[in-house]
This record gives sequence, C-alpha cells and structure tokens, in this order.
Amino acid sequence: MPAFRRPKAATVDEVSLPPYWLQLPFALATTGTVAMAFYALFINGSYHLRALFVIICGGLAPVMISGIVVGFLTGDGAAITSGDGAAITTIYRIGFALVPAATSAVLIFECALARQLYQYRWILIGAVVISLALATLALVSAGHIGGPWKTYKLQWPYFRADGWLVPVQTASSALWLALTALLLRRQLQGERDTLRRRQIKSSRNAVVALAIALIDIHLAYGIGVFPVSWLFFVAALWFLLRSLCADSLIDPQSRDIRGALVLAYSAAAAVGTWVVWTLVSGDSGRGSDEKPIVILAIVTMAVFLILRVLIALVGLTRNPTSAAAGTPLKRVFEQFSGKVQGLHEEREIGIETANALKLGLGCEWSKLLLPSVKDYSWETADGETLPEEALPDPLTFSWLLDHAKPIQRSELDSMRLGDLRKSIEGLFAANNAEVIVPLVSGEDMVGMLVLLVHKEGLVIGREGFEFLGAVAEQLSAALVYARMHREVNRRVAAHKEVELAAAVQRAFVPTVDLVECGPIQISGLWAPALQCGGDWWSVHQLPDGRVLVLIGDVTGHGVAAAMITAAAKGCYDVAERLMGNDFDLVRLLDLLDSSVRLVGADRLHMTCFATLLDPVNGTVEFANAGHVVPYICRPRNDGGVELGALVSRGNPLGSRDPLKYRAQTRDLTSGDVLVWYTDGIVECTNPDQKQFGERRLQRLLRKIDDLEANPRAVRDHIVRALVAFRKDQAQDDDITLVVARLA
Repeated sequence: MPAFRRPKAATVDEVSLPPYWLQLPFALATTGTVAMAFYALFINGSYHLRALFVIICGGLAPVMISGIVVGFLTGDGAAITSGDGAAITTIYRIGFALVPAATSAVLIFECALARQLYQYRWILIGAVVISLALATLALVSAGHIGGPWKTYKLQWPYFRADGWLVPVQTASSALWLALTALLLRRQLQGERDTLRRRQIKSSRNAVVALAIALIDIHLAYGIGVFPVSWLFFVAALWFLLRSLCADSLIDPQSRDIRGALVLAYSAAAAVGTWVVWTLVSGDSGRGSDEKPIVILAIVTMAVFLILRVLIALVGLTRNPTSAAAGTPLKRVFEQFSGKVQGLHEEREIGIETANALKLGLGCEWSKLLLPSVKDYSWETADGETLPEEALPDPLTFSWLLDHAKPIQRSELDSMRLGDLRKSIEGLFAANNAEVIVPLVSGEDMVGMLVLLVHKEGLVIGREGFEFLGAVAEQLSAALVYARMHREVNRRVAAHKEVELAAAVQRAFVPTVDLVECGPIQISGLWAPALQCGGDWWSVHQLPDGRVLVLIGDVTGHGVAAAMITAAAKGCYDVAERLMGNDFDLVRLLDLLDSSVRLVGADRLHMTCFATLLDPVNGTVEFANAGHVVPYICRPRNDGGVELGALVSRGNPLGSRDPLKYRAQTRDLTSGDVLVWYTDGIVECTNPDQKQFGERRLQRLLRKIDDLEANPRAVRDHIVRALVAFRKDQAQDDDITLVVARLA
C-alpha cells in the first residue's frame, strides 16, 4: 500500500492539493452522476420526471465531491480553522446539507411516477419546506461538522459529523425514504402489469441503496475501513434511471443519444483547449497567468468551432443526403398529409392516422373519436357509440377546446386542473388513454385522438410531440373537409329529393288554366314557397256528373309535406274506385285521416276542405277538416254580390282528435262563384308586416260582378291585388287559390 502523503497546508491551490489514489472512487462516482444527469436532460420522456431526476443528481453529487476534496486535509488531522481549508469545509457542508433535499426529491419522483402528486401534495410540500429549512441551517451554521477524523487503518481523513443538526438531518432523510418505501409497497401489492412491477422493484432497489449510503456515512466515522457511500449513491441513481426507463419514457431501440454526444463534445473540447493552451504556453516556465484571459477565450472558441466543423463533415461523409432528406418523422408526416387530403370518410382518415402514428411513434393502439352527427353523443371512426363515462362533460370539453395540444397522462399531476382534475383523470381512465389530443378547428372541437396504453410502452419525446401536434392539425383540417363533403353530398341528395317530390306533386295538381266539368268551370293557382310545398288542390268529375273539389294545407314545407300530399292523393284515388257513385265526403275524410296519421307519424297534420258540386240537383255538399272556409258569391238582381261562406267545423287530418267529421248541404244556383283558398293568402304580409287579411279578400270578392263572373278573371283579380300588396316581400308560405262557377 502506498504511503499516506498529504500537503502540510490545507489551502486550495495547484501545489498544495496533489491527487491521491483513494480519491479516485469519489471522482468516478461524481463523473457517473454528472453523466446520468446529462443523459436525463436529453433523453425522450416526461419533462417534469427528468427534471426531478436531475435535481436528485444535483443533491447527491456534492456529497461525492466532498469525498474528493476531504482528502486534501492535512495529514495529521489538525483542526481546521477559519483561515485554513475554508473552501474544503464549505464544499463538505454543502454536500451534507443537500442530502435531505435529495431524499425528499426521491419521494416526489416516485409520486410522479405513480401519478399521485395531487393526492399527496400536502405531504410533498411539507417535505420540500423541511428539506429547504434544514439545508439553510446546515449552510449558515456548523451544526453538523465537528473536526477532521481519520478512518480506521487507511487513515483516510474525514469530517466527524457529531453536531446537533446531524440527527435531525438523518431523521428527515429516513422519514422521506420510509414514506417512499411505503408508497412502493402499496403499489407493488395491487399491480399486476409486468412492466409496472419491474419499475416499482427498480425504485425499491434505489431506496434500499440510498438507505445503505446514509448508514455508511455514519459507519465511516471511526468504524468503517473506507467510505463506500459513493457506491450506493451511484447505485441508487442507476436504479432510479432504470425506473425512469421502465416507465416507457425511453425506448431502448430508439434512445436519444444527444446527452452522450453533448458530454463527449464538451470533454473533447476541454481536452483540446488544454492541449492548445499548453502548446501556446510553451516550456518557458511562464505560468498561464502571463497570458491574457482573452487569448484563452479565443483558443476555447476556436477548439469548439473546429470540433463542430469536423462533426458536420463526418456526418455529411457518412450520409451525404441526410441534410436534404429530412427526419423520419417529417417524411412520415408528409406521406400522411398527402394521403389524408384526398379522403372523404372518417373511417379511412382514422386508418391512415393510426398507420402514421404506428410508423412515426411506434404506437400500436390508437383510436379517433368524433362527435355524432345524429345527437350529442360521441363515436369512433367506425361508428361505435361511446359510453357516457368516456365522453367529456361540458366543463372538460371547454378545457380541451382551450388547451388544444397533446395531453399526456403522466403530466396531469403537474398541471393546474383545479375542480376539473377528477373529470379529466376519469376521461383518461375510461378511454384507457396514455395521450389525448383535442382536434380543434377554429372555435369548434371536431374530434379527439386517443393513444391507448399498452404493455410495450409509448415513447413520445420532444420531436414526437411536435410530430403529434402537426398530425393533429392536419387531421382536424381533414375531418372538417370530410364533414363539409358529407354535408354537400347530403344537400345535393336532398335537392334531388326535393326535385323528385316537386315533380310528383306537380303531376297531381291541375296545371291547365281552366278546367271544365260540364256546366262547372274551375280555375286555380298553386304557388309553393319552395320547390315543393304543403298546399295542394284537386278536381275530379264522378261518373254520376258530380264534381269533387279538394283543397288542403300540410303543416310545414318541403319533401315531408309533399309526401303527405302524395299520400292524400293516393288515398283519394283508391277511395274513388271503392265508393264509385256512392261517394261519401265523411267517409273520404276518415280515410284521409288514417292515411295522414300513418305517413305523418303524429308529427305532420293536414287541413282539408272537401266540396261535392251537383249541377243537376243544384246543391253543394261540403265537409271541413280544420281548413279555412271558402266563400260563395251569388249575384243579386240589383247588380251587387251576395257574399256567403260554406261554414263547417272539423279537426285537421292526422290529429287523433275524437271529433267526427260532418257533411252539410247548401243550394247552388246558376252564376254562383265559389272561392277556395289557403291561409297563405290571408296571412301574406307586406314590408310593413301587415297581413292581407280576410276583410281585404271579402272586398275583392264583392266586386266580381264587374268581371262577368269569369273564374280566370276572378283568380287573376285576386292575384294582382295580392302581388301589389306584398310588393317586394318574399313569399314565406304556400299559396293556393281555386275559383269555380256554375254556368
């Protein structure tokens, strides 16, 4: 064994601090700690977990550094005074002051891995406050450092920690490690996943190694042969790093080597700077103090630049096209963007998205969630409806809409969620999600991309999250385009349906200007507000010479209303064949009521007025189903017009009301004019929002003697007055007008 040699003074300079071989383990341990800290800074993984690991390394490194510098104490173990070895004392004090902080950081680290930061937040806050208070006391006082002490046999100089602060620091560190061990034990008992159990066991080994290191610190004071706490500190950090890897934050097949490169780059630059500086200084015996600091800075910068150029040249030599080819993630995104732009179906978009995530991130399981177009539920791209617990509630929905970026489950504990924490964590749990990406377009959330938890783990680093954000942006645009495409197709299909319904409706509404049924002349106007409407009218001459005039009005407009009118027309055709000369208006309305009730499904009703004109017997029979009553205009001998109405009561067809329809009869004489109409005429409004009204229509009908009672002239007279009243006001309701005259 080499002789134990020490400088006689404990000053910190180049001459009085020669290295000693027993300092080598501490130096290697310090280097390993720094290397692991650098590695954690640049690996793929959760930011706050990596930050905690670096903090732990920073808390334990000073302890190992103190093991290096403590060997510079005087060989005889003389007491250290305020002016002798002050730097060594300060480093040693800092090292032991940060041990409780490092152990409390281990507790926080394990809670973060277990995703239980929020549950134990008050305990963790207390641990941080106590550790910081103890560190402050240790730095401002000498409460834990006694004098120097030489270890047994090797005479390794060490400080004797017998101050009043030692038991307090030891107890706090032991408490944090005990709480960590208890947490790990509870997790291990209820965990069945193999990967997760491996992570917990690695964390448990780290806690055991830290406990042994703390014990060894005390055993070294006169009991141990040589301090070995450095070994257990490094072992604890190694187990924590393995625990970090086991949490799927690092994929062994795709590790990020930037940390190792930065460390190697810095070491090479430092060696290069020393070599260049030595060559510049020469062997003249002049110290480096004679060279200006500016020259040293220039030399250092030159070495860094030279190394950087060499690295770039080597990279281009090995792969000349890499600079232009882009990263693999960019190529995957470009392929995904090109494919998804031409897709119109959500299912196809979901398949391409899953393929891109698998190629880019190695994500084997993912799903695309979309709001349903039928109701307020959500469904997968395949159309599978999600359970209620897997849906975001209104507050969570608003938070996701505002957040609009990938959210990792492991980061929830470090986010300020407030009252939303429970619902957001429940959303992750219900969807078995590791990452949820809200898909936002403008002020609307068009879907959610969910990356599922799986045994192999999920690796998403900084570049991975950037890739995921770009995919989400492109995916949102694709979903909006698909929705617009579907809406356009729906409108085109609806337009075709409207055109078809309008063609069918025009087929059974009389289109001739004047219909003559024996001595009865009939002229009508049918003007729907849309292509097809709810108004209709029809005229039929029965085999016995009687003439049936039907007019109706369905609630609403469009295709649905046209379907009701078509059903009514079909029902009448069947009724006419069945009843023949025994035609009965009440029976007809009953049949129409059943038809409208069947087709309308209690959502659409229809008013109808049925009139049976008998020119032979000079009578008019009529029955009403909730329609406005028609007028009968009879010329008087004095040249005026006697205005009457065919008044009858009845409920609209399809209303399921128990009131029965009744038929009434009235005399009809030559020259009588009958006017049927729908409420679109009397409820028509002008730009001042005034209605045309019944009285205005009655005044027009009292002047029909000037028109020689011609049905077409009467119709045109009313229409011209209606158009003049409405002016430029748009038509918002169907208009139907029928005029008949008995010659």
